[in-house]
Amino acid sequence: MYTELYQYLILNKQLAIPGIGTFLLQKKPAESDFSNKRINPPAFSINLQLPAKAPTEKFYQWLSAALGISEPNAISAFNDFAWGIKKSIDNGEIIDWNGVGILSKGLAGEIKFKSALNNISYEKPVTAEKIIREKAEHM
Repeated sequence: MYTELYQYLILNKQLAIPGIGTFLLQKKPAESDFSNKRINPPAFSINLQLPAKAPTEKFYQWLSAALGISEPNAISAFNDFAWGIKKSIDNGEIIDWNGVGILSKGLAGEIKFKSALNNISYEKPVTAEKIIREKAEHM
C-alpha cells in the first residue's frame, strides 16, 4: 500500500493518515541568485503536520480504484494499514517509507519524521545575466 499512498501524495500534495498525521508536499518557488548570476529552480519537501485530518471520500474512492477493490474494503485495508504503522512506531520500530521519509518514535512518545525530500530540486539552475543595451529607451 506504500506505493499507492505515495502516488496519492504526489498527485494531491497531501495525504492524511489517522494516528500519524498529514503528509504535505510543499513547493518552494524559484529564486534569484544575483551574486552567482542565475535563477535556482523550484524545490520540493515533504513535511508531517499533526494532528492528522480525516481522509476524504475522494481519497477512499481513489484508493479503491488504485487497489482494484470495493470502497468498503479499501477503507478497511487503509485503516488496518494506518493502525499497523501506528502500532509499529509505538513499539519502537523505524518505518522507512521509500521516497517519503523515516517515521520513528521520539523520546516523549511523539512521532518523529525525517523527510526524504528536503528542498530537493529536479531541475538545473539557469543563467540570468542582466543585458545592458546602449541607446535603448524604456517606458
